[in-house]
Amino acid sequence: MSKIINMKNALLFIAAFMFSIGGFAQSQKELIRLGDQAYESYNYASAVYFYKKIIEGGKSGTRYDVTYPYEINSYVSPVKSSDSTKALSPRELRQRYVINMIANSYQGLRDYDNAKEWYEKALLAPHDSFPNTQYRYAVSLMNLGMYDEAKTQLEEFIEKTDESNPYLNPAINMQAGCAFAQNSSNTTDGIVVEQMDSVFNRGISSFGVNYYEGELSLIYAAGRKGNIVVDPDKESGEYNSDLFITSKIGNNWEAPMRLEGPINTPMNEGAAAMSVDRTTLYYTQWDPNDRSKCKIMLVNKMNGMWMQPFDLGILNVDGYRSMNPTYTEDESRLYFASDRPGGYGGLDIWFCPIMSNGDLGPAENCGPSINTAEDENTPFHHYQSNTLFFSSMGHVGYGGYDIFKAKYDESAEAWTNPRNLGAPFNSSKDETYYVLDKFQKYGYLTSDREHCVSCDSSKTDGISGYCNKIYSFEKPELRFMLSGIVFDNDSGEPIPNALITFKDIRGNFDPFFIMTDGDGFYEKELEANMEIFLKAQKTGYFGDAATVSTKDLTESTELTQDFYLNKIPEEAIAIEGIEYDFDKATLRPKSKEILDELASFLTLNDNLVIEIQSHTDFRGDDNYNLDLSKRRAQSVVDYLVDKGIARERMIPKGYGETEPAYALDENKKPIRNSEGEYVYLTYDYIMALTDKDEQEVAHQRNRRTAFKVLSEDNESILESTPK
Repeated sequence: MSKIINMKNALLFIAAFMFSIGGFAQSQKELIRLGDQAYESYNYASAVYFYKKIIEGGKSGTRYDVTYPYEINSYVSPVKSSDSTKALSPRELRQRYVINMIANSYQGLRDYDNAKEWYEKALLAPHDSFPNTQYRYAVSLMNLGMYDEAKTQLEEFIEKTDESNPYLNPAINMQAGCAFAQNSSNTTDGIVVEQMDSVFNRGISSFGVNYYEGELSLIYAAGRKGNIVVDPDKESGEYNSDLFITSKIGNNWEAPMRLEGPINTPMNEGAAAMSVDRTTLYYTQWDPNDRSKCKIMLVNKMNGMWMQPFDLGILNVDGYRSMNPTYTEDESRLYFASDRPGGYGGLDIWFCPIMSNGDLGPAENCGPSINTAEDENTPFHHYQSNTLFFSSMGHVGYGGYDIFKAKYDESAEAWTNPRNLGAPFNSSKDETYYVLDKFQKYGYLTSDREHCVSCDSSKTDGISGYCNKIYSFEKPELRFMLSGIVFDNDSGEPIPNALITFKDIRGNFDPFFIMTDGDGFYEKELEANMEIFLKAQKTGYFGDAATVSTKDLTESTELTQDFYLNKIPEEAIAIEGIEYDFDKATLRPKSKEILDELASFLTLNDNLVIEIQSHTDFRGDDNYNLDLSKRRAQSVVDYLVDKGIARERMIPKGYGETEPAYALDENKKPIRNSEGEYVYLTYDYIMALTDKDEQEVAHQRNRRTAFKVLSEDNESILESTPK
């Protein structure tokens, strides 16, 4: 949103003032009323004008800067003096009140130098209406990057402040912010953030870049001469905000053109979001006479022409501000900022679901992970990385608005804790309107971090010039390095010369292979937006698998994926839980669920040739049992073939009752005799058991299905491995 105080509004104040008081003879009470009226309407420059009349006897000047239509400072009305100030005269009380209000007004203007100066005066002239002046002074110090001085003020304020004071927690947060700002590890090397040239930044203020018709076409707002006003003869267009568009041809941006149609008006327009099909535009509009009246508008395009805009009622609540809409690229949600009821304090980030017919569902708050008691604003959703970027005054940062990012955790149905982007994206001033290209390399943000030549204090009656300008940034090429170690799961020792297969889940490239070194270590650089299936294999071991994704990563990352391989045993491995219909080879439903898992195992270990074994107990005819076991083994093979396992990889074998299972102790460990040999569940062993239930358990263990690895054919895979 822009930083705008409209010249028309200011002139109306001044004209009313001059008409009603006939020079500077009007009472101080009337001047305070006019100053308070301007302050309540967020017209801070006009407020400074009237308040300074009282302090300087009519000698003050003013300017009308481009400023945000929102403010963190709540309006404070004068109150009767308490015991601490009851000895002061009414004139002295008014003077102190005005000094504090001038300081607050300068802070509202983001005029950090003057705010600091007047808060220093206010601390020497306390007034009961302003118990938190020291906190506000610390805010100004942080805005100027004076972190040591800010910490001193915050420590004193926190020590003397009661827990019921709503500024206590923000002050504690600011303490952490000072430490964060002074920690050099929060600065990312290699990122270039620079102010764009006058093509974008001509005029008083430019802000709020968003993509218009692709990433080479931008829309943004600016206050510059020629903007639409009610009376061009009496008003300067540069103090109104209009929407502009520009396109990049080759390496250069074309001269911006004011958006055609009925969108730009004598109202202030800014912060626009275009639909993917280029037929719908959401944008912000606010009243230059009262910037507390701020709403989101919608306009449709038909036959290449913009239709008449209208108030998007579902996003706007009477008496509250809604602003800065932004789409998700799949158009499933529309995010925006609002101080509507139901939030956590100040401006919050909200969203509306977008229905299949294009209608908006009811607004939902993004919750306490994103929103704080302070202001959160200017959301932007980066679809490719599923990341929400936004600006906040309530999370730990450098001072003013900082840019943060967060992801939505589907399993927890909540946003992750926001992360400050750090320097050089953020500074001690205000950073807002962050947008990022699909490949996370280029983007734009708005900042008032540098003095504005057109708003230099020498030209603006002493008000310092910190105006919003558009900045571009370029991030270094994202790098994603994957590494890990392949281990023997039993011994914990690394496995050298293990084969790692990389397969793209989306099939965009052919599989490739690498080998671990002598220490079982491997590494491979991945690209952005990859989703990789990984498999580790080694002769004599079953394979292990994992998936790795760089799809949601927004910064260079070192990824780790270790593998743990189990040795292939010499004996057969029982497939627990396989059941058949009585006296038949028909698999029961539960058996099929278990065999589905075996199919997945064989898909992973696609180099194995196995024998599918079926066994019976001793009851029944020997030949019949042998035939039944063969049919049952064949039914398992047939089922696995239906699941995509090659028939030649499986050999069915029925053993009847010829190979009983080995006996287990109470800990389900194999029992061995005195010579160290397995004890098997033979007919004599089972019949010697005195407990009938134990006998039945033994029979059941003999009625088993198992598989045994016959061979490992790795040659076809190894032939494809790069040398």
